[in-house]
Amino acid sequence: MNDQTPQEASGDEAAKDPSPDEPKDIRQQEEPPPPIPDDEDDTVPVTARLPREDEERRLREENLNRLQTTQSAYNSVFFQTAGGDVFIGDQGQRVQIEVYDEESLRERRRACVLTSSMEQLSRHLDHTSLLGLDGDPGTGRMFAAVHALSLWAAQGGPLNRKVAWLRASDLGRLTADDLPYHHGFVLDAGDMLHRSKVDDLCRGLQKAVEARQARLVVLTTGPSPAELRTVRHDPPDHVKVFSVHADTAIRRKGLPRLSLPDELYAWGRDATSPAMSALRAQIAVDGIATGETPEQIKATQPDPLRGVVQDMLSSATPMHRCFLISAAVLTDVPIVIVSRAANALAEHLGIEPGRPGANGEAADWEWLREWVKGVDYTIEGTSRRLRLSRPEMAAVVLEEVWEEGQSIREGVLAWLDTLTRHAQREIKMKAAHAIGKLASYDYTLISAEFFRPWTSGQPGRSRRWLAPWALEAAALDERSVVRVRRQLRDWSGASAEKRLAAAQAYGSHIGRSDPEEALQSLQRILLRSAAGQTQIHDAVSRALTEVYGPASGVLVIDELVKWVETGHPGLRRTMALTLTRLTAMRGTNRPRLDLGAFTAEEWTGAEPKIVQLWLDALACGVFSSIKHSINRPVHEVWTSLAQWIGRWDDDPRVRRVLSEIFSACPPDLRSPLAFHLRQWSHTRALSPRISRHLHGFMKGHTR
Repeated sequence: MNDQTPQEASGDEAAKDPSPDEPKDIRQQEEPPPPIPDDEDDTVPVTARLPREDEERRLREENLNRLQTTQSAYNSVFFQTAGGDVFIGDQGQRVQIEVYDEESLRERRRACVLTSSMEQLSRHLDHTSLLGLDGDPGTGRMFAAVHALSLWAAQGGPLNRKVAWLRASDLGRLTADDLPYHHGFVLDAGDMLHRSKVDDLCRGLQKAVEARQARLVVLTTGPSPAELRTVRHDPPDHVKVFSVHADTAIRRKGLPRLSLPDELYAWGRDATSPAMSALRAQIAVDGIATGETPEQIKATQPDPLRGVVQDMLSSATPMHRCFLISAAVLTDVPIVIVSRAANALAEHLGIEPGRPGANGEAADWEWLREWVKGVDYTIEGTSRRLRLSRPEMAAVVLEEVWEEGQSIREGVLAWLDTLTRHAQREIKMKAAHAIGKLASYDYTLISAEFFRPWTSGQPGRSRRWLAPWALEAAALDERSVVRVRRQLRDWSGASAEKRLAAAQAYGSHIGRSDPEEALQSLQRILLRSAAGQTQIHDAVSRALTEVYGPASGVLVIDELVKWVETGHPGLRRTMALTLTRLTAMRGTNRPRLDLGAFTAEEWTGAEPKIVQLWLDALACGVFSSIKHSINRPVHEVWTSLAQWIGRWDDDPRVRRVLSEIFSACPPDLRSPLAFHLRQWSHTRALSPRISRHLHGFMKGHTR
């Protein structure tokens, strides 16, 4: 039988209870979570680990928010107006359509640098309704697609064709009813086409577009599916882009005699993307028109924060730079750790560490006052914790160090590797996030230097989370998100270490942003794993708990039911762990599985499935389940059931599910259920009234 019971009251406590017929509150009380240990042991009950997991989730999300650089947001706005790849919009809408005005299209045609792929795309659009344009983000794919579609629209005559940007949260649900007639659409598919059933997806898109006599150009990255006719994007020459956009800006300003010095053309050539060349052309023309020198123009920064960071790094002493880099990686940790890490970075870079006081001590902290220029630190009790005055500076510092500090890259990477071996788990996490951020600049290098070693052989318990942490940071950037998803799909069928890392990585925004792919990969991970690999069961259940949400709840429940019906021991045990996590009380918060979040229509289908999941999970929570190849019974599910019974009077839907569980329980569950009811009633964790009620359901007295 199970030895995990609800919160038990001693006999003395029971004697003091003034209301003998009322149960004690068997829901977990909110308490400050204990410090996060170096790593979790999956033999510790799930319900005991949840507070620490919640605290770690909070820390991870806070740190990831700091690494979402303002450059990404800036590029999104810039690309929308100057020919790039990303738009900012309301991500909550299922389908978004934004039509380009005629003046914008004319401006694009005037500033266009024709390429072979652009001409090829235009020819295909004459007779093909669905096309792919394959290329890397930031290379002008959107500009090329919109230009080709504008030429198609111009040939429409009385049809009044339009060109529009399209976004759909689920391409599989896109139908003709979502689209207007006679439009040419451009859609950035991201990673949506790299999944199963892509042939059905492409046929559905083509059917919807043809029904509206429209055209659709899908932007892809990496190998395109065979079902999609694809043109490979040919990025335009940076110098030509600069020249054409400069001429267009000069003409727009009405300054035909204005000319730019060769120095600025070289500046445009050095841009990292066609879109940045176009932006620099606009900055150059504006600067020369107002009398600025080339030096002043080149100092103009599209992102003011980037200029601040560049000034700080360029004017700082070598030791101060080390401190700024350390602060960017380790923000919101004790300042003594930040300063020690700065000294360690200095040693990796061959810089003599600062020793301002006798024996390395700085009695008056004058050196610290100098180092913290541009940063801010708060004092909490006896611990000084450093926080950047602007959290978004962390990402910009890392970008500048990588892009402008080629000579120190090797030392910085070695230093970050050292931090991943720190005794404190939080420091390891922040270092791994920084490494993931750098992967967006050179994914191949970071993968070889870090991802591969972390997932090869036996990395050790304390380093198992490094790859998932780094990947969730890398996936924040559009330059690397497709490669991250591809890597996780590959890992889901690879070695045990890689499968474990993939499962852990899906338990983040990566899985939440594409729950369908996450569920497919997580099932693949389990089917490739032996029944005794309980760590993988635990990692997958934790990931599923993160994937579960209001928009994906029905999808997750349907998938878990399919897992039960397979009879596969690993799938069944993981389902039981997942249900335990979803239904457990989290302090004063409601469980993840909030029955009130289902619409009336959803609840009709979900209710019997949730009952089915409970019954199978409880069967996995008794010792006799070992006979059915359940390697380790999931005893914690009984604790979650006890907490649900504690909500009997609070939630009608919970009451209905519990009634069905006790009414429909099979013979081999009746004895364990009766035992636990008696035990909970005896320990005063359950009122006699509810206990009698549930016993009656098992005996068939009540429905």
